[in-house]
Amino acid sequence: MNPNPQMLNRMYLYYELQSPRFKAYIDQMSTGSTIQHISLKTMRNYIFSCPPLSEQNRIASILSSLDDKIDLLNRENATLEAMAETLFRQWFIEEAKEDWEEGTVSTFAEHYKESVNPQKLPATVFYHYSIPAFDNGKRPIQELGEEIQSNKYVIPQDCILFSKLNPHKDKRIWLMLDNIPQNAICSTEFQIIKPKGIEYLYFLYGWLNNNENYEEIASGVGGTSGSHQRIDPKSIFTFVCPYVDSVLIQKYNKVVEPMFYKQRENQKQIASLTEQRDILLPKLMSNEIAI
Repeated sequence: MNPNPQMLNRMYLYYELQSPRFKAYIDQMSTGSTIQHISLKTMRNYIFSCPPLSEQNRIASILSSLDDKIDLLNRENATLEAMAETLFRQWFIEEAKEDWEEGTVSTFAEHYKESVNPQKLPATVFYHYSIPAFDNGKRPIQELGEEIQSNKYVIPQDCILFSKLNPHKDKRIWLMLDNIPQNAICSTEFQIIKPKGIEYLYFLYGWLNNNENYEEIASGVGGTSGSHQRIDPKSIFTFVCPYVDSVLIQKYNKVVEPMFYKQRENQKQIASLTEQRDILLPKLMSNEIAI
């Protein structure tokens, strides 16, 4: 679509296409029994009312400023993650010591498997750390127990969630710090790696998140369904991990901990800004809020 700039702000059109009324139009006009689709002609026939161009500009400016801030924080988090990965590789792979003995992940961590059946607590609000939640900006979903259909794992403070589902396709490793809310649970597709000592948290995360190590673990996928391949949790916990000098680990922790905490604060801001945008967008586009 190429809107006439003298009549329609391009970004205003973009947000109109994100609005509930456009989504309702798509749902109404979609055809197909198995895979729903909509024709380009039907898309172009979508009719909506819009305010004067000056007001369009103001609405687009408000929503764009929120999206720009979200994008900035996401890029900052990506930079922090890359910096932590680079430091880990330098300290523990490129400058690895020959006298480091060989252990496994289970040497430094336990396979935490405390489970809960949310259905038995139907009125309790759970913070559900699911696969879709990870894919949607690592934002846990708040759900009542009655809405959750299967058993889940209880998430402890300071641990790592490692997805066993399609690891060769999608890399999902979730670092959990000390801000885990009460009633936090995760999908059993995630395996919980709980360090035996808090000092090993960042080291273990770096070791498992390292691309070469991750790919080796993920290469052990199996299963009868091509779309749902999984690894045996043993592939994670029996994976080789060196005995690293504790003094070096403590030094590493002091360097990277501020990066991970900054990421966490940024993620909180992203969640807050996203919520603000999602509340404002339909109200602004429907003229429920006047500017």
